[in-house]
Amino acid sequence: MAKLTVKSLDDLRKKLISDPKLVEEFKKDPVSALGDYSVTDIPSQVYKTAVTGLIIVIILIIVGIFTLYAFGKISNETELPTLITAIGSAAIGAVAGLLTQPSK
Repeated sequence: MAKLTVKSLDDLRKKLISDPKLVEEFKKDPVSALGDYSVTDIPSQVYKTAVTGLIIVIILIIVGIFTLYAFGKISNETELPTLITAIGSAAIGAVAGLLTQPSK
């Protein structure tokens, strides 16, 4: 069987309904028939949206920190590098967590 991609289980169900040959392959050996399918397109869009949102939030926070520093609301000069380091570390960890492949 050729490798086919489906977007959801509902899409797989529709393919099975429309193709009797696929039904026979699933009846013979469902495990190997399912091994030829992969679910795609859904996670990539979710990850892109999450990473984009995270980047926008990080940029806004950094701009806010520099604005507070410029107007004198952050008076202690040691607070600024600490804040930037904390935000940078959290951002790197979040992006890395989003971009790693889930274990199977």
